[in-house]
Amino acid sequence: MAIGLGGVAANAMAQAGPVAPGGSGHIYGVLDAGYVYQSGSVNHANGTSSGPVVRNALQGGVARGSRLGFRGSENLGNDLKAIFVAEMGFYVDTGVSSQGAQVLNQYPAGPLFGRQAFVGLASNAGTLTMGRQYTPAFLVTTLADPFFQGMAGNMANLQNTSGRASNSVIYVTPAFGGLTASAMYALGEVPGDSAKGRQYSANLMYQASRLNVGLAFYNTNNAGASATSRTTTLAANYDAGIATLYGDLQIQRASMENPPGSTVLGGDRVFTSYNSFLVGVSVPLGRHQFLLSYIYNRDMRSGPDSDRNAGQFAIGYKYHYSKRTYLYSAYGTVTNHNGASYTIGDALSVNGNARRAFNLGLSHDF
Repeated sequence: MAIGLGGVAANAMAQAGPVAPGGSGHIYGVLDAGYVYQSGSVNHANGTSSGPVVRNALQGGVARGSRLGFRGSENLGNDLKAIFVAEMGFYVDTGVSSQGAQVLNQYPAGPLFGRQAFVGLASNAGTLTMGRQYTPAFLVTTLADPFFQGMAGNMANLQNTSGRASNSVIYVTPAFGGLTASAMYALGEVPGDSAKGRQYSANLMYQASRLNVGLAFYNTNNAGASATSRTTTLAANYDAGIATLYGDLQIQRASMENPPGSTVLGGDRVFTSYNSFLVGVSVPLGRHQFLLSYIYNRDMRSGPDSDRNAGQFAIGYKYHYSKRTYLYSAYGTVTNHNGASYTIGDALSVNGNARRAFNLGLSHDF
């Protein structure tokens, strides 16, 4: 697994084919589509529910978001390289952009290169990039999830993965004996108030032959700077040969909480205070791969609206036809307590208010 954004860029360069003396470029992508079944409404604290009780759909981006990307580098001399990535996301079932706000069964077009778009410099002193990028905290969370944040077992249903940050600057150190560090600052770009929409994050990641460990911090302000959320994540995976073990501990504190049973379904993931853990396992048997995970969130607020706890159980299966193509299936269920409103989805699914989901699909890299 690539370590940090510098590792991602280095891996991209390693796969690139030559296009000109002193430079390289590569076109890559993922095509993913599957059947999605969701059921079971989330009941809010006031006794109401919203959204469909049952949903059947052919959907793009169930195990992984479908994408088309361009990446490359140019040697500038003195061990200095210019690097770039431009990656767009789309739905295989409709062909439209998968970035931007989602409404149930509607997919309005979003940014053209909304998955990633950055340019930067890489040298023996590290990597500096600017644009829309994965946060250092996101890279740590990818270590913890056997479902790799896709299918019905998606850890993002209950935990904060932070995802991407626009208008961001990221620095990644060189690797020192398997250890790297990175730091990010993302500008909110609101005139007159730099705190609105501002994000910053940092991580430490260690990679050995069988062990990957990461520690990350992530801070985000909402658009009006009226609320701040701070998330600390410790994540790891270990390849034991017969199986790979996964896990994390996540602590999140918010200065302003979403109300219990918020009609903003899934909003609990970012602006609430909780302690959470994930345990999971992946077992390969030839072309077969079996996945299992459990997540528990404990509400750490006090007062009459506290104890809004939730758990998620997920089981999955992959059949690898080749290194680039696999069939997948998964089932997941969320259990809410005392007015919690966590929902279950997959890599790109609009969750609605489902508590249970089943997936069956196919994913292919090119």
